[in-house]
Amino acid sequence: MTVQPETPNPRPTLPTPHSPMRKIGIGVVLVAIPVAAGVGVFQLQQREQKSNDDLERGFRYDDSALRKVDPALIGYTEVGQIQAGMQKPTCMSVGADGKLYVAGEQLARVMDAKGRELLAIPLTGVATAIAASPTGDIYIAVKTYVEVYSAEGKRKAAWTSLGRDSHITAIAAGDDAVYLADAGRRAGRVVVCGLDGAVKSEIAGQNAAAGIPGIITPSAHMKLALTPEGSLWVANPGRHQLELYSPAGELLKYFGQGGTTIEQFLGCCNPSDFALLADGRIVTAEKGVPRVKVYQPDGHMVSVVAGPDSFGGNRSGLELAADSSGRVLVLEPGTSTIRLFAEKHS
Repeated sequence: MTVQPETPNPRPTLPTPHSPMRKIGIGVVLVAIPVAAGVGVFQLQQREQKSNDDLERGFRYDDSALRKVDPALIGYTEVGQIQAGMQKPTCMSVGADGKLYVAGEQLARVMDAKGRELLAIPLTGVATAIAASPTGDIYIAVKTYVEVYSAEGKRKAAWTSLGRDSHITAIAAGDDAVYLADAGRRAGRVVVCGLDGAVKSEIAGQNAAAGIPGIITPSAHMKLALTPEGSLWVANPGRHQLELYSPAGELLKYFGQGGTTIEQFLGCCNPSDFALLADGRIVTAEKGVPRVKVYQPDGHMVSVVAGPDSFGGNRSGLELAADSSGRVLVLEPGTSTIRLFAEKHS
């Protein structure tokens, strides 16, 4: 899966990432990052990483105040649990068919909405992402490459590795393309593949001439999700943002900023995960001080699903999914329990 660089299209300077949310028009970016630009991005990442690391170290010493959430903001309640059925689940998703897909060390499972097993698939390694296509094909990433299975669990293909430095952290499968989030190089990218695994293009969101650093991934926390209209939400954790791209790679809008208030994203590399609700709202998760929140697509925070007290001493991040009934599914690393949260009704 080799990406051939193209000449980037010029585009105007965007507003700063922390300015108020608004729609912006830019040129299409479907290119690999040039070497010279990569050096500048890396230097910017170093500066931002040092700032984030300093901030995170401060949180580790005394984050008691930050762990408190106003009960009036909590709009969800825990309504049940599903056992993943494996010792070390690492990723999960909910398909358009309503089935739950969970994978981990050398095993993937497909379950119904109540957690009953429908299918078990043995794997050759540790899964880093899992998703199902509209036709039922199952895509499972094993860090640098993707394995494809039929809805019945038959192995159909194994796509060529993206490279030893790659780390696939999320998959979104559409009708005619599969999108892979690669967080392995600090400068994150979305690799757009055809249904045969051939690379069609790449979205990096980066434009050195305009001073736009693009997708920054200090750690392996970069998620993506397709909207019903075919647009692509992508997490930019190093910038504390969620960004919406067109299928062609045009940045349509974004929201989010780092900070200590409940509406902001705390510490480094957040949001660490997110999922889309059926009505278009976005559920986010943070690591460090773990909390799950719901936002409108314009960036307005609606409510808190669960605060840090719900997750004990966990700091390494949470896996999220959402189903058509509006339930939010949360998987904590180190556990085999998927917790179900439903919105409170007044």
